Amino acid sequence: MERLYGTCMERIATLSGTNVSAISSIDVYVYLCKNLSSHVYTSRKTHDVIDFADIFPLDIALPVLGVASPFVIILTFILNVCVVKVLTEKKLRSPTNALLVTIAILDLVTGCLRLPWYINTYSLQGYKYLPNETWCYYYYYLFRVTPTIIHMTSLWCTVLLAFQRYVGVSQLRRIGCVCQYKGLTITIVIIALCSLVVHCFQLILIKLESITVTSNQFFNLDGSASYTNTCAMVIRDEQFNIYFSQYYGWIRLILAQVLPCVCLAIFNFLLLRITVKGYRYRRHLVRGNKVAQNRELKATLRMSIMLVLITGSTLLAEAFVAVLLLIETTQNHSHYLIIEHDTISKSIVISNFLILFTFPLNFMFYFAMSSRFRRYFTMWFIQRKRRRIVPLLGAPRYVGHHYDEEEDEDDEDEPEPEVASPVPLNNLQLNISSHHNSKEASKSNPTSSQVL
Repeated sequence: MERLYGTCMERIATLSGTNVSAISSIDVYVYLCKNLSSHVYTSRKTHDVIDFADIFPLDIALPVLGVASPFVIILTFILNVCVVKVLTEKKLRSPTNALLVTIAILDLVTGCLRLPWYINTYSLQGYKYLPNETWCYYYYYLFRVTPTIIHMTSLWCTVLLAFQRYVGVSQLRRIGCVCQYKGLTITIVIIALCSLVVHCFQLILIKLESITVTSNQFFNLDGSASYTNTCAMVIRDEQFNIYFSQYYGWIRLILAQVLPCVCLAIFNFLLLRITVKGYRYRRHLVRGNKVAQNRELKATLRMSIMLVLITGSTLLAEAFVAVLLLIETTQNHSHYLIIEHDTISKSIVISNFLILFTFPLNFMFYFAMSSRFRRYFTMWFIQRKRRRIVPLLGAPRYVGHHYDEEEDEDDEDEPEPEVASPVPLNNLQLNISSHHNSKEASKSNPTSSQVL
């Protein structure tokens, strides 16, 4: 209401051709703006009018959501397009990389759907005016509901990534279907459908209706009252709203935040434990053998650490969101004040930015931890510049988006990291006699899945 009062005083000062300090000394104008702003605020809250200025605190939303978030989203778009391009190369295709591509696409879509609203509302200061019907529908369906569904799908796909790596390293053949394309596709579809079901109640319960209210300008140039057409959120069924308000908050908290965070923590711990244990055991067995054996062990460990970094960064950001939602849901249902509402709103802005910031981090992890990803990314980047240049005699030849077979032969000595341990631990002694036997065992293992 203070914001509306300040807007009213500024409008009167503009119409009278003076400054706000002079208007503030006139009791008639002060009394008029206090009553008018109180009436407008009460009317908007009664009819649930959508006002972008009241969604997040402006003092933190303007720099974070209006400046930093658009930059991070644009960066995410560029880097995730590179990830999708590189990981869909023919020689890098695998169930694990297909899951990484899925996560990259979901994160990219989540950011792109939020970008127009951030730019319009905070970068271009559209919060100063009530939104028209187009922006009302965009805010509710494409900014509020759809990205929530997509992000929940992405979060559970990250859980699936940690579980898939753990299954591969642990040699759990009975549930190895998640390491195959068919089982992976079915699992992703089930996750998407469950995410849609969890959040579809928002689409069923609430509808948007056009409404005419007093605009933020308050007065026209001729002194008459200024009105504008905007939208209001209308609840379809009041009885269902009681049920919705009581249970939806807890269902979303558990299924969309707490449970995936717990699963991520458990799988990351198990994956780290079994990876380090297997690495130490195998390193002891190959001690004194060829250097290629040790290099292959380090590549396998490096890939596990990379996936732990990807899932771990997501876990840290989502755990912060889970704590905030737990506090907010508890306050809404118990009416017991734990933290001030303004503090929670500012924390939600920060948590939303942290989640966006984790999107481009995945590319950094790929580039830093995977030599194959770096090689193929460099190859693709260089080919874009050399596409019109005829290769010189004796230079490496390119075929499509791949090097010639002569160049691939030079890479045969480089280990190719896999999702699963190349062989069970009890068979290692039989496979370390020579580098050739180790490679044959790695190719024959049905649960193995190449990572990057």
